[in-house]
Amino acid sequence: MRIAYEALAWGRHVSGHEHAWRIVRRAAHPALGVCLDSFHILSQGHDPAPIRAIPGEKVFFLQLADAPRLPMDVLPWSRHHRLFPGQGEFDLTAFSGHVLATGYEGPLSLEVFNDVYRQSDPRPAAVDAMRSLLALKESLGVLDLPPAPRLSGHAFAEVVSGAGAGTGAVLASLGFARTGVHRSKPVELWEQGEARVLVNGGGDTGGAIGAVALASADPARRAEALLAPVLPRAHGPREADLAAVAAPDGTELFLCGNDDWRGDFEPTGETAEGAGVFGIDHVALTQPFDHFDEAALFYRSVLGLTPSPVVEFAAPFGLVRSRVVTAGEVRLTLDSAWCGAGSGRPRCPSRSTSPSRARTPSPRPGRCANSARRCWRSRATTTTTSPPGSICPPPGSRGCARTPCSTTVTNTASSCISTPPSRARACSSRWFSGSAAIAVSASSTRRCGRPRTAPAGTRPHQA
Repeated sequence: MRIAYEALAWGRHVSGHEHAWRIVRRAAHPALGVCLDSFHILSQGHDPAPIRAIPGEKVFFLQLADAPRLPMDVLPWSRHHRLFPGQGEFDLTAFSGHVLATGYEGPLSLEVFNDVYRQSDPRPAAVDAMRSLLALKESLGVLDLPPAPRLSGHAFAEVVSGAGAGTGAVLASLGFARTGVHRSKPVELWEQGEARVLVNGGGDTGGAIGAVALASADPARRAEALLAPVLPRAHGPREADLAAVAAPDGTELFLCGNDDWRGDFEPTGETAEGAGVFGIDHVALTQPFDHFDEAALFYRSVLGLTPSPVVEFAAPFGLVRSRVVTAGEVRLTLDSAWCGAGSGRPRCPSRSTSPSRARTPSPRPGRCANSARRCWRSRATTTTTSPPGSICPPPGSRGCARTPCSTTVTNTASSCISTPPSRARACSSRWFSGSAAIAVSASSTRRCGRPRTAPAGTRPHQA
């Protein structure tokens, strides 16, 4: 039997790894060594470099956990907010490198205490855990994975909407033209400049982001190596065979090496008069609360995007968490919020499934499947009624309950447009019923400000 001595960050007498090592060294017993925990060391801001002075045979165990930087007492921080490597803000690559430099040959253990994981389906948590370890081993140079795809921009964004949603009218009012109709699917192509939006009429929502296509000539080999397999997708004769993987929230991500997919659309002959829009600046994706940290790991490890620190915005119903992930000309914003009962609070709409296949997981007990909030730039509202079976909180309660009901959801999408330098900068908001939010860049070198999208509704997949 061997005993691994671990210093806890909140310890009364021993709270640091260097102190723990001094005790183990003075004991000089072959069955006594140290246990190194990344959270206990990095949460206190300690320098992990002195770990290299510990002989590898005296490091009995290694525990890894990431975390967001939070201004709170370390004990509740540790017990409720630990994350898998790559989901937080700790430099676990450098920390693990110091440990391996000692000659440590034991396991890389994950010790993650998190309220979301305690109540969630263990299967996606297990995928996250393995994905985080694979990405960490790659960063340490002990595992070879296919490189992250080189992304050169947004090829298109797809909005899934139902009949009568008015999505096309909104795009037309923004200067887009309906330039093509899909040969075999109820999908329209709307264009203005290099900004391309597909409107999929096969859904049952007022407008939700169903797919995002990124311009890249690289195949999806890395996604498969990191446990994000290519999705099966039906396509007709002479139609482009695009590879897609599913993000944690169900959004389909395509990698387009060229514009061959445009050949799937019959031209309508319409041309855009234009309103100064020349491309897609960013796409905002609403994340179910339980998937917020999972999404950050997915986009960082699978696509090589760099996440920004998490920021919070005050809303009438509480705080909204937001972070941006970027790579070159690709920018995605991830937003999430709790939903609850009471005046001005968003309800909890159900997550619907794809018109072609049902593979979106059902809402988890005690959690909101998704959420909504008011637009930051408009006072108008558009409401839709969710079908029976939605997950809504009972009157007067907090959070969500498994109570079938019919409710009204307020959702929005914001199109941020920069005017030429000679004119004043203007931002306009357009409403969709759903979680569609696409920001477009206008004829100016300036980018719009930080995108703020409204969490809302479902995210059906491409038909």
